[in-house]
Amino acid sequence: MADTQRWLDNRRMSVNPFQWLQPVDYSFLRLAAFNEVEGEDPRTDAHCPRVDPDTGRFIASTVRFNNNHITELPGLRATLDALLFDRNMLTWLDLSFNGIGAVDDNLTSLTSLKVLYFHANQLTSLQDVAKLAALTQLTSLTLHGNPLEEATPRYRTRVLLLLPGLRRLDFSSVTRRDRAICQYHMLPKPRQRKQAEDDDDAVG
Repeated sequence: MADTQRWLDNRRMSVNPFQWLQPVDYSFLRLAAFNEVEGEDPRTDAHCPRVDPDTGRFIASTVRFNNNHITELPGLRATLDALLFDRNMLTWLDLSFNGIGAVDDNLTSLTSLKVLYFHANQLTSLQDVAKLAALTQLTSLTLHGNPLEEATPRYRTRVLLLLPGLRRLDFSSVTRRDRAICQYHMLPKPRQRKQAEDDDDAVG
């Protein structure tokens, strides 16, 4: 473990410290819950994820659970703790193409996340999107293909109002126009402005 920690400390001194780490890929395995990865080997291409020889845990910053049958988040955090040498290294998580219908602290506690793929799930409420504000380093998010996309007027604008730190939403860069539209919707409406002026007059 000491050798792994020294290696990681050296990597952290580089500009992109974890860019060459291979992802831990549990996609397309028909998992119904996160803890079902126990005993399963991750999918690999030509390169396998690096493993700490002392703990047997993966040294990785990306984990993929996409294209499974997972419907809820409980078990996610415990599974990541069991899989990863250091959960605080996790910057990219792919949960797309499952059936997850709510966000809870199993996800919002992963505060090192910068990229979250959550498209093609079953979120129906912006209240769940608002919980993602706890992920203060998050810059890229996908939500398209959830029921809330069709059910929410001004879907893109409202998501960006809730998560102003995003730089990409649904694989599309957040533009100056997007920011301008958000600023417009943050302005008080005419009736609100008139009420504020009446209140000022009453105070005067």
